[in-house]
Amino acid sequence: MTVLVILGGGPVVAQEEEREPPVPPAAVPAGLTREEELVQRYAPVVYLKQQDHPCDPDGEPYVPAPVEVVFDDEAVVLRQAPAGTEIQRGITATDLYRLGGSFHIDLPGRPRMAGCGYELHFTQQMEDHPPVVYARIVREADIPGLAIQYWFFYYFNDFNDKHEGDWELVQLLFDDSNNVIQAQLYGPTRVVYAQHAGGETANWEDAKIDKEGDRPIVYVAAGSHASFYGPGTWLGWGQDGAGLGCDVTTGPWDRVAPEVRLIPEEITGPADPFAWTTFRGRWGERDTWVYNGPRGPNLSHSWAEPITWQNSLQAGSVRLQRGGTLGPEPAGLFCPIVEAGSVLFTLATPYPYAVGGGLAIAAAIVALLVIIAWPTMAAAWAMYWLHLRIFALIGALLVPVPVLINGFLYYLNRDARLGEWLGVDEDSLVVVLGTSAILTVQQAVLLLIVTPAVIYAVGMLGRGEAPSVGGAFQAARFRLRPVIGVHLLATAIVLVFAITLIGIPLAIVWAVRWTFVVPAVVLERWPGRWALRASAAAVNGNWWRTLVTTVVLLFIGTAFGPVIGLSVLVGANVSQDITNGISSALYAMSYPFAVIGATLLYLQLRARPKPVMPEPVAEPVTTARELVTAKQHA
Repeated sequence: MTVLVILGGGPVVAQEEEREPPVPPAAVPAGLTREEELVQRYAPVVYLKQQDHPCDPDGEPYVPAPVEVVFDDEAVVLRQAPAGTEIQRGITATDLYRLGGSFHIDLPGRPRMAGCGYELHFTQQMEDHPPVVYARIVREADIPGLAIQYWFFYYFNDFNDKHEGDWELVQLLFDDSNNVIQAQLYGPTRVVYAQHAGGETANWEDAKIDKEGDRPIVYVAAGSHASFYGPGTWLGWGQDGAGLGCDVTTGPWDRVAPEVRLIPEEITGPADPFAWTTFRGRWGERDTWVYNGPRGPNLSHSWAEPITWQNSLQAGSVRLQRGGTLGPEPAGLFCPIVEAGSVLFTLATPYPYAVGGGLAIAAAIVALLVIIAWPTMAAAWAMYWLHLRIFALIGALLVPVPVLINGFLYYLNRDARLGEWLGVDEDSLVVVLGTSAILTVQQAVLLLIVTPAVIYAVGMLGRGEAPSVGGAFQAARFRLRPVIGVHLLATAIVLVFAITLIGIPLAIVWAVRWTFVVPAVVLERWPGRWALRASAAAVNGNWWRTLVTTVVLLFIGTAFGPVIGLSVLVGANVSQDITNGISSALYAMSYPFAVIGATLLYLQLRARPKPVMPEPVAEPVTTARELVTAKQHA
């Protein structure tokens, strides 16, 4: 059954069985119009990541600000392209009325080298102003429904794409309403939180939206100000308007309930307080690419076509999940890699020679390290590839557990019934602790079982014998106690040195000297401290070679799985649970390569010939008779 409802404006068809008006519209508070009451009722509450101290780069210093923070400030300059000619200082909203796209507002500072300058200046300018959000009620031509837009202005965007000025949007759609009275009666149906050049949609009743009464809570990403529905670290691949990098909305937070200012439907002229909404220029310094200051809300797609824009957006964001990986998590590598890359891009323009020179030096160092480690790497690869079956089967011991863990997490994240039946979700303490405990045991198996088994197999191959998988594991079992003992002994001594600042260099020296304690136990059956001495004797005179070769081998052995997993995650947009399983399996297969290389290096260093001191040559003895004869002939 349908009914035709006519309230104040045009007709709207409502499905009585699906959506009934919850309550009649409340009385409007004294001094407020219905429009003002509506936008205040649903005004978002923002949660900003708390700073531990001023200029803390991990927190969010910029609250949603009124545009007045850039007005009447002699340090702010209105400029015009292409030369960046200074037009005026101490600008006001009137000065921006109907200015064209060639103009831009230049804030004091250099975005690519922001430091703490923007934060300090903003704090000074914000002193007498409350946090503000600008609300706008709008309809799209020829499409039923009504939207409320909440526009937030942030003074500086301190993310990978650093730029002055930042406009963000939260939009509520009232699909059942064509005017304010109907919107008060029926309430919103859908929401969108803007994120970079895109956004994430939700239905108003979705559980993922946190609310304070009728006010949605917005978790604002530190630095980028992208808006999210919950806490977490959110991954962006740069697709469909998403940013490239990691948005962090974790707590603790500062709760901010901004003052709501309603933008009128019509701007009357230069004297209108909202004359700035007609400005067609940029709210920040002009620069190239993503470092350019943004244009204002009035030039965005969402301003003129709010419903069409919202219908084009994604329904979910990708959160960094708690992993169940053996070795580094693929998604966990994404954030620091993108952040490091963005730093290079950001500094490349002001410091091209420094960045280029630094990259050249880094490449030269990497090449030198590879050259030093190459003989051992080549020998390790030859043995690994020639005997792939045995080493892959030894590593396969590690595969089932992380694959099962990630399979469980995959279904837990996608099937609500499983979580309800077990009474847990991905973030439940029992799941987190259980996963961590199981993976810790797996890491112990890697160090105490798989590594000795690989070393034993390498030793047999070096003697020209054919090892078996069962024999390798049996040998690892027989040597389990001495392997545990030598690990504990070496670790304890290194930690004793490392706990004091002055002892850290000694801790590094001895950690490298004891690199080969496990091969000494497995291959030569040295007990405890004798294994330490055997390893130190092998390293003696080859400390740098041992350090460099071991680091290169470990990097290759541990990075292969996560790098492939990250490539699949980003390139194929595959679930993190699946890529974690792939990464763990490849890690288990590639880690023996590092162990093979380290074992071959140990055998080579132990077998090297010791320097032979030359026998002393006896000087001829001259007798007294020979001296007398020599004098007579002279």
